[in-house]
Amino acid sequence: MTLSPDAILLPKVESPQDIQAVVDFLSENDAPDSVRLWAMIETPRGVLNAAAIAETGRTRGGRLDCFVPGLNDLRKETGVPALPGRTYLIPWLMQTLLAARSCGLDIIDAVFNDFRDASGFTAECAQGRDMGFDGKMLIHPAQIGPANGAFGVA
Repeated sequence: MTLSPDAILLPKVESPQDIQAVVDFLSENDAPDSVRLWAMIETPRGVLNAAAIAETGRTRGGRLDCFVPGLNDLRKETGVPALPGRTYLIPWLMQTLLAARSCGLDIIDAVFNDFRDASGFTAECAQGRDMGFDGKMLIHPAQIGPANGAFGVA
């Protein structure tokens, strides 16, 4: 039995060339067209190039379906602290969301690191939903129920 992934999550995507290199590799190795790509936008360059990266999902043979902001690395590279409410990160999140939506891509909100903080996680899920995200990346099974509740998954 042959197995293949539904999607591949690419870390630290900074340019359209990052996506195209993987598309070319998949094509050269006869990967089925059903194998899709998700791009993590987690560097300042990635945020600044988000619109150009999103355009690769609209090109012939494009496999890009989804963006995932990576706030841990973005905070590390910019020095922005991890504050409740993500005040200083919201402009970058919205820039990434607009780029994704302009090209018909899905976008999944970043992880919430403190899986023991249920109320903080619930608040961030509600914020992400209200901002227009399609779902939330998770790091712990305890986050599944609240995320499903926030994003309307029964």
